[in-house]
Amino acid sequence: AKYAYLPPNQFNMDLCLDSIQVLNRIPKANCTASPFELFTGRKMDVLRDFRADWGEPVIVKKPKGIASDLHATGQWGVIVRRVMNGTGVVKVYLIQSKRYAFRLHFKRAIPPEWVLEALNNINLSTNIGFENGEP
Repeated sequence: AKYAYLPPNQFNMDLCLDSIQVLNRIPKANCTASPFELFTGRKMDVLRDFRADWGEPVIVKKPKGIASDLHATGQWGVIVRRVMNGTGVVKVYLIQSKRYAFRLHFKRAIPPEWVLEALNNINLSTNIGFENGEP
C-alpha cells in the first residue's frame, strides 16, 4: 500500500465518488476537453482540486467554530474524498475522534506509527458518523 495501511471498507463509497470526479476531469481519448469542462464551461484547477491524494494521512486544522483549548489545534486525518466543488474542501476521517469531517486547511506530514496502527485497526463493525452533526 502507498501509505503503509490498508484502507478499510468503510472508505469504499468515498473512493468510488472520488474516482468518478477525477475521471470526469480528465479529457478522454481524441477530446480536447474533459467532461467537467464540457458540462460546466470551466477548466479544472489542479492546484485546488488535486492538492492531496486519496487516502493520504494529513494533519487537519480545526475550524474556528469548533471549541479547542490553547494547545495545538491540528489532528490527524485521512483524506477520503476531494470534494472538487470549487472550494478546495476535502472530506477526512479523523483518527482520534473516529469521525468524518469536511476541512479546508491541512498539512501533509509523515504519519507516526500509531496513526497507521489506528487505521489498520478499523474493522467492519466500526460505524463512522460525522463530527458535530454534519451531513
